[in-house]
Amino acid sequence: MKMNFELLPEHAYKVKVYFHSNLINKTRIEFYEDNYLIAKKDAHNTKNTSFVFYTKHSGNIEVDNKHISQLEFIKLGKTLDIKHHNDNPDGIYAALVTIPSRKRSCEQTIDSLINQVDKLFLCFNGYKEIPSFINKYDHRKIEYMLDSTGYYAAAAKLYWSAQVKGYYFTCDDDIIYPKDYIKKSVNKLKHYNNKAVISYHGNNYKWFSTDIRTDRKEFYKFPQEQIIDKKVHVIGTGVCAFHSSLIDGYSAFSQCLRYPRSIDLAFSIFLRKNKIKKIVLQREHEWLKANYLVQHGLHEQKQLNENLRCSVNNLLFNANPWVENKILRYIQLPAYQLIKALLKTINKNRKLKKLINNPLNFFADSKIISIFKKELK
Repeated sequence: MKMNFELLPEHAYKVKVYFHSNLINKTRIEFYEDNYLIAKKDAHNTKNTSFVFYTKHSGNIEVDNKHISQLEFIKLGKTLDIKHHNDNPDGIYAALVTIPSRKRSCEQTIDSLINQVDKLFLCFNGYKEIPSFINKYDHRKIEYMLDSTGYYAAAAKLYWSAQVKGYYFTCDDDIIYPKDYIKKSVNKLKHYNNKAVISYHGNNYKWFSTDIRTDRKEFYKFPQEQIIDKKVHVIGTGVCAFHSSLIDGYSAFSQCLRYPRSIDLAFSIFLRKNKIKKIVLQREHEWLKANYLVQHGLHEQKQLNENLRCSVNNLLFNANPWVENKILRYIQLPAYQLIKALLKTINKNRKLKKLINNPLNFFADSKIISIFKKELK
């Protein structure tokens, strides 16, 4: 069924999609604006789904899917004036997300970046009002939004990525950036012909991984010395940069918004799907400094929150095998599919799961042991 909608141009929307009945087979939802594909989402085994998309210049949206019964659009806000930021194709932009408990450290982060960029974008996540310290900065160099509900979370680092032309840096509010951070990073991007996403923090995973923390094979932390540039599976978005010509910013932001508290992993998977190199760069020890005013971050939150940890581990699991080489990945994919099927079977069977996870307890609690104990008496 073909449906047409007139929405506001250059706006962000969340759409709720309702189907006639529970989907058994997979279906793809595609949104077109003036015959140009602006959003897509796969759905199966569900009665409804939702996702975020952006309108561009007209707002005239067309959807054609026989399974859809109703669409509900929720306006999230106006995107920035694209022309305003596109005057300089080599402009330098940085984006930062901060929370109320990090007000002091955020100010120190801004101080370390503000004189290195053309524009600094700020998302005040969970704030009820814009903090007063922001008034000390040149208003022409700062643009901010208030996300009082915390809906965007860390994904807001990529909110502006489709709305600029030039070099785009994603930053964290618990890092002090050196005075030559932007200059050195831009030179490195140019060294790679603007065809890679760079970072100073990242890790590689084992071929088959199920846990974001324990299955790391190699871990490169931003405060530590790094002797050579290194390709990685996952990059840290707190010390990350790329040229806008390399990435579809709308798609990247939409992908990260699905996992707003796990965007390092979500963004890295997006880059892998789009065949974009991820490189952790050489640096000296403590060139980048952690702000020790901050003791607790998203990583710790994920470890403490069971649902959040399971969500990110599922994201990691579904991205197996962790092999960047296309030929090796193709060869190893059947083995991964077999392992995945076996694990699903194990998880569905309570007794089998107990046997594998804790064989001693399984046999201790089994009927055979109980009968044996009775015979001994």
